[in-house]
Amino acid sequence: MLFSATGPNAYDVVSNTVALQATVTDLSGVTNESFEVTVDGLPARYSLGASNTIDLETKYNPNGPENIYLNTANAARIYDTNNPPDNSKFFFSGSASIPLDFENDTYLAFASDFCPPELGTNNIYFVVNKEQNITATISDPSNGQVVAAFSGHVPYLVTIVIPWNFTEADGVTEYSNDTYAVTFTASDPVTLTFTNTIDRSGARSGAGCFLTYQEQDPVSPNGGGINNYLNQQADTWVNQTLKSLYTDLYDPFSLTQYTTDQVGTNRNHSACQPLDAGMLIGRIF
Repeated sequence: MLFSATGPNAYDVVSNTVALQATVTDLSGVTNESFEVTVDGLPARYSLGASNTIDLETKYNPNGPENIYLNTANAARIYDTNNPPDNSKFFFSGSASIPLDFENDTYLAFASDFCPPELGTNNIYFVVNKEQNITATISDPSNGQVVAAFSGHVPYLVTIVIPWNFTEADGVTEYSNDTYAVTFTASDPVTLTFTNTIDRSGARSGAGCFLTYQEQDPVSPNGGGINNYLNQQADTWVNQTLKSLYTDLYDPFSLTQYTTDQVGTNRNHSACQPLDAGMLIGRIF
């Protein structure tokens, strides 16, 4: 599959809505392409129109030089129906990118999506670059009920923090829905709206994870020397390094400082046990 993207020239300064055109040169039998658009790996807000036109809302990503990445994929099977092969490709993909410079008077700096309630306060960041009035609300998308409201006046370019403590409008009752809608309005006028998800599960509780690798025959007549080297490398990187990295991540005294309440009571244990002469399994519980 050949895939390309066109629109503004590379490194152009753009703002508000940017129109892009994705071009897919199909191989015979390939249909139903799906698209994903990101801005330097971050989620982007966009709409997909007819003939693979894409309208990207730049205000929902930070200002400055950014790379827009377009990825496409499909799961069509390609073959001659009169002569079907034994082995044909099921999946095709392609990607393209355009470097641009986002410049907006008001924009979303950090959405703080998937924030866990354990943090206490969820801080959402916006930037305005001139004097104006601003308002913001957080509401329940299921019924439109406002659970937090903010307003004020900014005298100059500033980053505005919208703090929310995961409660209803009374500031005490725990908010029960798993999503919430954010609306930010600057009198410029600019209005930004999006919906976030609350991460109520947090880090995955401890269960079990197996690391496996095949030990090579150390006395093979066709390359015992290289097999010994491969075994040493497997032991170094799987049995030692990877296992230690896992322990370092989940040990309560590590840099992450996870507690057992966050990651499970048995998450910080690791061991490696040989099962037989030909296989080692790194076992982590």
